[in-house]
Amino acid sequence: MRRQILLLGALFFGAFAIVSLIVTRSHSSQTIVSIIGGVLAYCFLMAVGVLWLRHRRRRRGLSERRISRYLAEHPRVQGVVGKPVRVGPIGGELAGGAGQATLTVPVRGPVGEAEADLVLARIDAGWEILAAELLVDGGRVPLTGVSGVG
Repeated sequence: MRRQILLLGALFFGAFAIVSLIVTRSHSSQTIVSIIGGVLAYCFLMAVGVLWLRHRRRRRGLSERRISRYLAEHPRVQGVVGKPVRVGPIGGELAGGAGQATLTVPVRGPVGEAEADLVLARIDAGWEILAAELLVDGGRVPLTGVSGVG
């Protein structure tokens, strides 16, 4: 995202340089140049805001795909519900700031269905699974700590 912001800044600066050169060559006042500079600055800030929102939405989608892949490939989930595992909609909210989130995710397979309870923590730019349990027929099957899955 930093690279996109730098390129966007260079684009707006170049546009301002060209426009101000044209305006000063036509012997217009400096007031017009400063108004154009202000408008371009506000446009740059709005464009950065749009980039930030797109980046944030994309990051949430990445976290949801990571959770779905974790559950679909987990050996204990596959053992309980069978292969292939179909992961349902994620219940709960991955909040935008730092902290923890608790999610409930239904999983289905040819053998049966269950519900996964996940506790996630925001570490750096993404969400990491701290604890996971599979709720099946009133019992709990721990998912964290299984070799080869993480």
